[in-house]
Amino acid sequence: MKNVRVQDIAADVANETGMTEAEALAAVWATFDAIARVVAGGARVRVTNFGSFEPVVRLSRRSRNPLTGERIMTVEHTAPRFRATGEFPEMVRRGDGGGSIRKVQPPRPARAAETSVSE
Repeated sequence: MKNVRVQDIAADVANETGMTEAEALAAVWATFDAIARVVAGGARVRVTNFGSFEPVVRLSRRSRNPLTGERIMTVEHTAPRFRATGEFPEMVRRGDGGGSIRKVQPPRPARAAETSVSE
């Protein structure tokens, strides 16, 4: 499995949007920051055809320290969760790395008009 860096994602965004890589990197980090702030504030972020980010409460439970084997009680805490929805999990199942989750595709450049000659 290949690891992809944020800079790689930003380069892809720059290629798709016409932004510079620096602008795209700033936009990607701003998006991540916005999602983190919303979820940390206790709300859910839903992205159509991609997934949702939400805070979940992990209850206190009995556990075992893997190093010592000692039984311990974990502390109740809130953790972030991501659930893939819509087209995204389907793309992953198909191995479709060239697909898109957008419902509305961006306009494609216009092609030269085709002419036909009739006899």
